[in-house]
Amino acid sequence: MNMIGAYSVSKTAMVAMVKALSFELAARDIRINSICPGVVRTKFAGALTEQEEEISAQFAMGRVAEPWEMGGMISFLSDNNRASYITGENYTVCGGGNFRL
Repeated sequence: MNMIGAYSVSKTAMVAMVKALSFELAARDIRINSICPGVVRTKFAGALTEQEEEISAQFAMGRVAEPWEMGGMISFLSDNNRASYITGENYTVCGGGNFRL
């Protein structure tokens, strides 16, 4: 059964939730942001990475991401010195993929 509709709705809800919670949590000095990755080589994306050549053509970088490549953005957003004024944002980390939520 194709669940892309339910998946898309849940991702859209997450984007809205991050925006809404940023207002509620800022008063407690809590920042909230999200990362919206493109295709990352994981078990979850296995069906896509089986068609890697075809999928990779959709990205400016010409490949899918490795899991460790999400770490840079996570590290940056977690750093209270470098990202202290960033909250309520959703970052697409997708190697130049031509798609957005």
